[in-house]
Amino acid sequence: DTFLPQVEAGMITLVGATTENPSFELNAALLSRCRVFVLSKIQPDHIQQLLRRAASITSPSTPVDDDALAFLAHQCNGDARIALNALEMALLSTTTSSSSDALPTPNPRNPETPNPPPVTLVHVKAGFQRSHALYDRKGDAHYDCISALHKSIRGSDGDAALYWLGRMMQGGENPLYVARRLIRVASEDVGLADAHALPLATSCFQACHAIGSPIYIYIRGFI
Repeated sequence: DTFLPQVEAGMITLVGATTENPSFELNAALLSRCRVFVLSKIQPDHIQQLLRRAASITSPSTPVDDDALAFLAHQCNGDARIALNALEMALLSTTTSSSSDALPTPNPRNPETPNPPPVTLVHVKAGFQRSHALYDRKGDAHYDCISALHKSIRGSDGDAALYWLGRMMQGGENPLYVARRLIRVASEDVGLADAHALPLATSCFQACHAIGSPIYIYIRGFI
């Protein structure tokens, strides 16, 4: 509230950027006097173009396969920084490794010094151990994932329910929160269709509370 008079008088021009939802993180009175621009995540095609340009600038003598660039563009989940860091690791691994399976390509400018081997999908996967799923425990992804879990169970889609459950656990969600929501699912969505759902969900919550990490993942997945 301290900035409100200055913002209203035009003495302060407030410019900010955040990865959180401003509706939850900013003061409501201050937010009502600001204009919010929502920036969408970068599409894979644009990230692939960015990676190709970065590779040509940082290491022009090292060719990079299109399959490797496409893999990075899809696995980074719209975060160009993650893709650029992974590409840099792949370039360094090919230029410093002397035991590569790929043969060096000839250098037309200087045949005596061949180009380093190309960066392939194998090199990229070696340095990119896991996909980066966007998740925040207090923002939009938190509510989107728990809503998707509810709808998957309501639609009797077990595979989808396990996917959203695993994504929430990988993102660091509180396991007891998910266990409580399963109790709501059992009482609201399942209801009388299965009389054993509510006692089973309640037992899941008690088991997770008593045992803790990491066994709760297997308990909840079993249920």
